[in-house]
Amino acid sequence: MFTAIIRSDISKKWVENHVKNIHEKDMLGDTSLDSNVGGFIRVDAHTQPASAGIEWIIHMTDMYIKPKRKVTLSERRAITVKDVADVVATADVAKKVEAIKLQEITDDGKQKKNYLISVTDIIKLIKKSYPEYAIHNVGEQDTWVQYKAHKSDDRAWWKWAKIVFVVVVLTVGSSTAIMAFHTDSQLPKIFENYFRLFYGEARNNPKIITIPYAIGLVVGIIAFYNHFLGKKITDDPTPIEVEMEQYEKQVTETMVDLMNIREHAEKEAEGR
Repeated sequence: MFTAIIRSDISKKWVENHVKNIHEKDMLGDTSLDSNVGGFIRVDAHTQPASAGIEWIIHMTDMYIKPKRKVTLSERRAITVKDVADVVATADVAKKVEAIKLQEITDDGKQKKNYLISVTDIIKLIKKSYPEYAIHNVGEQDTWVQYKAHKSDDRAWWKWAKIVFVVVVLTVGSSTAIMAFHTDSQLPKIFENYFRLFYGEARNNPKIITIPYAIGLVVGIIAFYNHFLGKKITDDPTPIEVEMEQYEKQVTETMVDLMNIREHAEKEAEGR
């Protein structure tokens, strides 16, 4: 005898129909269903390993969704489940769930808009179409959807113009910072003192020290930023990538918090 416990968030009628279908295919022997007890349905099957049929019933009721933290959309009229979350279920069901519409996008002339999609909203809409599924969230609680009415300008000349501008600013800025540091710390005098200490004579701007120092400075910068000629030396993230990731995470969390506060205030105003 095999006993399976099935969550009662699926109707008992649904379980009865599927057990009957399996029974008709000779996958089970005699079966009996007890009444709902403590939020579960008990299924007794007088059979041997054919109990795989019951396991199939249990597993096919599970659906997993993984909402993303932030998504950017453009030139759309609606936000669907596929836009904001990954869905794990049977292939045909997953495809239908991904097409469920979550939010209409109104055209009010604004170039940029922000939407907040809560995982509870996603689950409620999925439950309307698939009440027999137990939905598990394995991702974010809230998703920030950044909508742009038109795609960003990706013309080649504009892209290269921005790259050249950034390169010039960074080169001038970093060079000025290094020279200012050397001036404040009186590094040339330090090199002259080193030369006098090791060679016993005074010399201005000793090349034997300044040239290796300049080479070492370049090698240190390359090693620190993990890039050379546009290629990464190792797969480790660079300090800039780490800082940018932290910055993006903080911006996203702040935006989600602000939109949650705004949404809560609007609901309170409507309830008055």
